[in-house]
Amino acid sequence: MCLRRARNDISIGADLWFELSTQASDSLTDLRNATIKATRDYVDRLIAGTMREIAVAGGIFVLALILCAYSFWVVVRRVIRPINRMVDALLGTMPSGEAALAAPGTERDEIGKLAVVLRAFQRTVEDVKRTSAELARSQTYLRAVVDHAVDGLFTIDSAGVVKSFQSGLRAPLWLHGQ
Repeated sequence: MCLRRARNDISIGADLWFELSTQASDSLTDLRNATIKATRDYVDRLIAGTMREIAVAGGIFVLALILCAYSFWVVVRRVIRPINRMVDALLGTMPSGEAALAAPGTERDEIGKLAVVLRAFQRTVEDVKRTSAELARSQTYLRAVVDHAVDGLFTIDSAGVVKSFQSGLRAPLWLHGQ
């Protein structure tokens, strides 16, 4: 019986029940709308932040591409072109047969080409030094022959110009005594 009494004490009418359920429904609808609005605002902030980060990353990427292109241009202009000009100049100083052996294309990069040409150029310089030493010995020998010839002697070049003249040695000293 106590239970019945308790139930009778808390009984509510239909009007009050409809009013309370309408208020609860309105509160739930307001809560749902506020949650949706807060979620939308949060998602919009996330999207805006992500878009800013994508824009910054894209800008950095474009800047990196520009710097790479500029660096490539500088390397080509300041390194590769001068090396190619050095290779061409060194090839121009070499005899044609030697230049053909050291022609660019035997190595793939500019430094390899330069190394091949410099090796060939070094061989050419060594040949010139050897030929120069042989020429100096030959000139010394010729000068000794001309200076010590008993008979008069003169040399001319291909144009007919006299290059050296020696009138002949004097009589040996032992002949002066007679």
